[in-house]
Amino acid sequence: MTSQQHTESFFLTASQSEITVLIDEVNQLRQDVEFLVKPKKELEITKLERILQELQSIIERENKRHIMDEHLSHSMRTLLEDEIIPMLEAEVNYDPTPQTSYDFFHQ
Repeated sequence: MTSQQHTESFFLTASQSEITVLIDEVNQLRQDVEFLVKPKKELEITKLERILQELQSIIERENKRHIMDEHLSHSMRTLLEDEIIPMLEAEVNYDPTPQTSYDFFHQ
């Protein structure tokens, strides 16, 4: 069986969720290649934003997988979802602008 025949038979027998996971993995590979060919000079905050986006996409992909096919342990997912991602979001999206005049005068 040639590679093309193997691919065709996979798509004929695969479920929608398997195809979705495969497409997500191909998109992840594309992002990884883009990361490798990007210029090395970039702002640190840009790197953190990219890392945050990557962590969020990891959780999204894990949510699409069947429980027996997950790559991360339950404790790792909980750590990412409940602690690491929210803390990074808070830092990346931090706005030092005072919200009220009281904040402005009492810093």
